[in-house]
Amino acid sequence: MGSASDQPTGKRPFEPVTTVADDRAYYSYSQSAKVSAELLRLLDAPRRDRDVGTFRGWPIVRIVGTGGMATVLQGYDERLRRDVAIKIVRPDRQSDPSIIDRFAREAHLTAQVRHPNVVVVYSVHDEANPPYLVMEFLSGGTLHDRLRDGPLPEAECIRLGREIAGGLQAAHNLGLLHRDLKPSNIGFREPYGQIVLTDFGLARAICDTDPITEHGSPVGTPSYMSPEQVQVQKLDVRSDLFSLGTVLYQMATGGLPFQGDAPVTTCHAIVHCPHQPARLVRPELSAGFSAVIDRLLQKNPEHRYRSANEVIQALDGLSAPSRRRSNLVVMIALVAALLGGGVWFWLNHRQPRFERRAMTTAQVGAPSATSRDPGTTVPGPPKAHDAAPAEVVPPLPWRTPPGEGRKGLITAVGDDAYQLENPSPKLDWVNMESNLDFRPGQDRFLLFEVLAVEGEDAGWNAKLAPRPGESRDIELSGGSGPGRFAIELPADVAGSSQTSLAVRLFTRGGAGARVQFRGVKFADSPPADYERLTPVQ
Repeated sequence: MGSASDQPTGKRPFEPVTTVADDRAYYSYSQSAKVSAELLRLLDAPRRDRDVGTFRGWPIVRIVGTGGMATVLQGYDERLRRDVAIKIVRPDRQSDPSIIDRFAREAHLTAQVRHPNVVVVYSVHDEANPPYLVMEFLSGGTLHDRLRDGPLPEAECIRLGREIAGGLQAAHNLGLLHRDLKPSNIGFREPYGQIVLTDFGLARAICDTDPITEHGSPVGTPSYMSPEQVQVQKLDVRSDLFSLGTVLYQMATGGLPFQGDAPVTTCHAIVHCPHQPARLVRPELSAGFSAVIDRLLQKNPEHRYRSANEVIQALDGLSAPSRRRSNLVVMIALVAALLGGGVWFWLNHRQPRFERRAMTTAQVGAPSATSRDPGTTVPGPPKAHDAAPAEVVPPLPWRTPPGEGRKGLITAVGDDAYQLENPSPKLDWVNMESNLDFRPGQDRFLLFEVLAVEGEDAGWNAKLAPRPGESRDIELSGGSGPGRFAIELPADVAGSSQTSLAVRLFTRGGAGARVQFRGVKFADSPPADYERLTPVQ
């Protein structure tokens, strides 16, 4: 950032800039600082405390981010008392006519799309110097930010995928392709709230015959391009749907379906290499959801969905059968309860002379092996498989944290028990984690039960996620056998103000090492039958 002498009198320096990563252009800190210094000269003196300046009458709170074409500022609308986002063409790009044209196109095309899942543009000033536009401020960050914590639950992927498809359909209805759909161009109006599509800078009319290239190369972000986009072919709505499939795959698995060491190898993989189905990467995903992603990622556009509306219908259909099964189970239970109540009333009130005797298990069950007659059928209690309801598999509260080479398999084995397995001979440990409810100032112990430890040199470790601002896990304790264990939490953790803590359970050992955990929770004191472990110092 420039020295104090570079800054006009009465103006305050900008806060550190958060650069927006883009596969086509990366900007170092020094370049971002230079852009910040140039923008600073465009601002008038601040009118409010803690502002960094004023731009065209808008109080500027901070710089949100700088990308290859523009910088986004957080401003404030004093008349309507709301935050706004002000997007300004970077000073060092204002001499490039193609950048100015692209910026103006983004502003006008975005303003045309009116939909709850598309960012709202308040005003466009493409004739100003520098050109800028004013739009709604998204306080919830981007999907790119959220995916830093790893993959999302399937139900959340379905909800967000449906909203992204809704925004795309609104654009497609106007004859527009987005052409640059990726997590950093997908925002939230509030944390964990409604999805909003942004950055229509590469949007183009479906009927255009010019695919728009820069020096003969395709325009877009390589990792999220469709095969036809990579090959600079004529595009239609199915190109955006391929990008949607890539985003859904990343939300569901934490990784990309096509990757390479450089953009050119990534593009080669998109065109020529098959992707690994999402369910093989994350086994707990349903077959139906994985199939939706697979269809979106078909290399031949004819094999994908024909519209974003079809994607919405497919995602809606994933949860409909389970809702119908749940309703059926409830209805069966109600009918059974009514019939049972009627029989009980008849026996106890309509037939008083009957002698009511307690029936033993031998009377209602199958006869013993010594008295069973092969030709006689004795009624027994109904068996579970006679009228088994549809299987209901609850979502796993545990997940495998993101990280290269440290991914294992998580399996639900019943009774709140989960098995963590290390399937690779190249690894010596794998882990899973979950956020658990925590009572600040009361909970002082981590409790859990180890049901089984299998495999050569297999063992387990219990840790907590790092403290804010730190990178190392909080070591608790470990072991090599089953049992019930209680580990006292460090004093600063037990006395913190957090209402949830991320517990990490590790399986040690080579390929085939398995550990089954159950009943992981926090408590104020350990039960008598729990072995109290000494925490790691």
